[in-house]
Amino acid sequence: MKRFLWVLALLVIAVLVGVGLIELPGYVLVQVNLNSVAMPLWLAVLGILVIFLILFALLRFWATIMKVPSLLRKMKKRRQMQRLQSALESLLNTDWLQAEQHFKKLAKNQFLLPHSQLLAASCAAKAGRVHAQEHYVKTAQPILPQDNLLVELAKLDLFASEENWKAVLAQIQKLKQQYPNHSGLLRREIMALQQLKAWTELCALLAESKQAQILSETEYNKLAIKAYQGSLKKALRYSPQAMDVIWESIPEQYQLEPSVAAAYAKHLLKAQHYEQAEQLLNQAIELHTASAESLHSLAQICLSNRAYEKAKRYAEQSLSMKPNAAAYSILAQVYEQEGDVQKALKTYRQASMLL
Repeated sequence: MKRFLWVLALLVIAVLVGVGLIELPGYVLVQVNLNSVAMPLWLAVLGILVIFLILFALLRFWATIMKVPSLLRKMKKRRQMQRLQSALESLLNTDWLQAEQHFKKLAKNQFLLPHSQLLAASCAAKAGRVHAQEHYVKTAQPILPQDNLLVELAKLDLFASEENWKAVLAQIQKLKQQYPNHSGLLRREIMALQQLKAWTELCALLAESKQAQILSETEYNKLAIKAYQGSLKKALRYSPQAMDVIWESIPEQYQLEPSVAAAYAKHLLKAQHYEQAEQLLNQAIELHTASAESLHSLAQICLSNRAYEKAKRYAEQSLSMKPNAAAYSILAQVYEQEGDVQKALKTYRQASMLL
């Protein structure tokens, strides 16, 4: 409403000024050298107004033209940001090929170089496209200094995609001297140690990974259980005398994890500490859901104590959770004790097939 009133007031003023100029008997004389032009005052004012409007329009047009490059840059950046968003969505959906294509186009448009090339390399590695990964890394490397960590991480991912875990670990040890607390290196070191089944070394990294907070609580617990179980199994096979030392180094909360307890229980069984092994496994099962491994260990304890019915029950429970040669072997021995030779032979055959 206010705007309408202002426009109306301006129109009234313009009309009054126009009428006044027309009735005013004044003239304007314009003389250039010997040439002169006389015109009414109102016509001169109108001409000046028209010239002003034309100049104003030209200035606005020129300003708009000057803004075109900036507008085009903004449009290009908006498109690139949309592509980056699509690339990140593909990463979240683990669609590595689609993500690789998005980062490849971003790199082609010189957007976020060299990071887009390195991200394309990482996606290519996840998709198993080793040659494409090598190409992206080589393209990105000249843009960065030779000792840049981004390039080194991309090289590590390249080794990992080729499953050259020893090379990954060796390169990480060199890089850690220069970047001792880098979370990306620590995460890759954990992955390499798992692949190499270097459980003792992995146990030594648990405290560092917890402090660095590179894993969620669930991921950390899974890693710790896997590392402690693997360390016990390896010691049982190669150095049984170290079993007790390793067991004492394991935090109590993980000692009663069924898979960890089962691994140590095997050592106790070999040492003929049947009661201690059974007590440990029962404690673990009371606190957690029983595992196939803990159940067949209990079955072995019962078999050693000639409690055949209990051994049979535990072995069958273990097999119901996961087919495994150890439980089949125990069950076959129970059938032997019961005098059912046919069942024993059949069960031994099932155990040998799994082995």
